[in-house]
Order: sequence, then C-alpha cells, then structure tokens
Amino acid sequence: WLYMLIVGMDANFRLMSRLRSSLSKDPSLAPGWAYFVDYRPYTDFIKEYIHTCVGFQGLLNMLAKKSRGLRATGMGAVSCACHQLFQALGMGDLQKGERCCNMDYIFSSSIQNIGLHLLTVSYDMSCQWFTQFWTREKLLPLHLLLTFPNSGVQAKVPKFHLGSHVEACHAPFSLGYTLGAGRTSSSTDVEGVERNWDELNGQGPSTKEMGPGSQWDTLDDCCGHANWRKTVGLGEWVFILLVLNTDMNPRQPSSQVAIGGYCSSTVITSRFYQF
Repeated sequence: WLYMLIVGMDANFRLMSRLRSSLSKDPSLAPGWAYFVDYRPYTDFIKEYIHTCVGFQGLLNMLAKKSRGLRATGMGAVSCACHQLFQALGMGDLQKGERCCNMDYIFSSSIQNIGLHLLTVSYDMSCQWFTQFWTREKLLPLHLLLTFPNSGVQAKVPKFHLGSHVEACHAPFSLGYTLGAGRTSSSTDVEGVERNWDELNGQGPSTKEMGPGSQWDTLDDCCGHANWRKTVGLGEWVFILLVLNTDMNPRQPSSQVAIGGYCSSTVITSRFYQF
C-alpha cells in the first residue's frame, strides 16, 4: 500500500474559453509537453466518440444554455491527492459540460507510465463515472489504454462531497473504509484537487479572452509554478506535521488504553447481557 497512487479528479467551470482567435493563428508552443493534453488527438477522440458519452444531464443541460460563444465551458484536471500536485498531461478543455468521454481521456492520460499496480481515484461523481468505465476505456486511443489490472483500480468520492450522495453510496465510496488509503491528503479529505483550482481561478478572467494556445500555455505555466512552490515548501510542511505529531504523541497511549478498556471482551460481554 506504500506504493499505491491516489489521485483526485474534478472539473472547473470558471476556466471557460471564449471563441477568440483560432488554433491556426494561436497554436500552443508546447502541445502535450506539460499539464494540458495534446489538443490534436484529444479533439479527434472527442469528435469520434462523442455519441458514446454518458452525460450528467442536469449539468449538461444547464451548461449548454450558457455555452453560446464559448470554445470550452470549463476544464477538467487530475492531481495527486497526497501532495496536491497537478499531474502531468492531466488537464483538458470541456467542450460541453462534464462528460465521461472528456474525463476518461484526461484521467487515462494523467496516469500513463507510472509503473504502479494499485490506483485509487477520487472523483465527486465516481458512483456514476466508474460504473461503465472499463467498457468506455476500450474506446480510448491505444496509447492511453491502462496497463493496470481491473482489480487494482478503485474509485471513491471525496469526503466533503460524499454527504450529498444517497446513502447507498456512502459505504462503498468512502475513503474511510478503503484498505490502504490511510489519512490521505494534507487535510485527510482528498479535496486537494478542489484547492488547486484556487491557484488558477484568478487567471480565469484574462485567460478566457485569450486564443486557445495562449490560454493553454499560460495555465501550464501557472500549474508549473504552483507545483514548484509546493515542492520547495514540502520540507517546511513536513516539519510542521512533525511538530504537531510530537506534541500529540504523549496523549495517544492514554487514549488507546481508554478505548481498549472500553472495548475489551469482558466489558462487551457484560454490556451484552445487560442489554
């Protein structure tokens, strides 16, 4: 479990893109070299398999009314759930809402060549998205087909979003009941991908007026800066956690003894007979 990758996936509809310029006049300087997927195979895939997408109709209908004059209604992204770093080749435009075909491509692109056999993905719509994922995965381009065994991939719902799901989703999609997940993310809620949007939302008003290439390159640069800042600050962050854990360590034995005494077989047996 030490080598299980845990990623978070989400969509952001503040990072829209208006119909400004064109790819021929404003191409990306580094297509598929950083955080955004290469737009050429991505666009070809969306055009070819758009009829296979299982859209979330409520969201799709709402966004379709506001998509006039837009090249993209938002963006999808994948990030590491433990350190909140943007995944390479883990971002892409959403042409018409949060459709499975878009998220499938972005997710599969972000985990290529990682060399692991255990993967957990946290997504606020996992209960719908993951249901037919392996069927849709066969439609992806050959270079994006996953090398994981099906049993090595599991999908969960972030803790903040889980409460809004129906009760039937709570136990199967809870990270608290997931073997090997541990206390994931800096805040133990696997909502880091949501926090990452704060790094980019400030760029939204300017990037939405850019041409496609300029927008992708600008946001690539912002993602790189965010990852660099987190990387150089990792030592300080780990030190803060060490200080907190050192302070809490003396309190744990007494708490464990109290819990152990309350849960001992003798106490449980006596309470059972009292009941």
